Amino acid sequence: MRNKFLLYGMVAISLMMTSCEKFSEKTFAASFNTTFEVNITDEAGATVIDLERLLSATDNDDIEKYRDDIKSYELVNIRYKIWEYSGDPAATMTGTLGVGNALSATPGVSFSLNDISLQAINDDPEYRQIEKTQQDIDKIQQYLLDTDGLRFYLDGNVTHQPMSFKLDIWVDIKALAEVKD
Repeated sequence: MRNKFLLYGMVAISLMMTSCEKFSEKTFAASFNTTFEVNITDEAGATVIDLERLLSATDNDDIEKYRDDIKSYELVNIRYKIWEYSGDPAATMTGTLGVGNALSATPGVSFSLNDISLQAINDDPEYRQIEKTQQDIDKIQQYLLDTDGLRFYLDGNVTHQPMSFKLDIWVDIKALAEVKD
């Protein structure tokens, strides 16, 4: 009987020692960007845009270092800017900016881009924020957690041709990781 208590005592002490590992939360901010290069030729019917780009969160050193310890992401902002526009000053674009996880073949979240004046946004030095619902935010945060990245889709039409421009997308996040002390 005494040996059983001794054995139980040793097991309890060893369990307490192994469960005493200390963890702390580490929060860090990161920003990522990707750029769509749009070239519309003067060929008949060449006014359609259908592009995709991959944005990897692991391009950030902290996220790469703690990727297995990250417990959640907080989407702070998605913003865009058109630059290096060359074309008719009256040209507009109508379409969608879609977002999916890094492995997706189609977007799970889409944002409307309606009658965007390409010249006006090119001339404005400020980035435009994408308006998001809480459901959009939740999905995008889960995409980051599931695949460490996002796939962006740019689909739409422009009113004039030829033209070219770059659409710069920035994603600002906060990541929460639990790391051993």
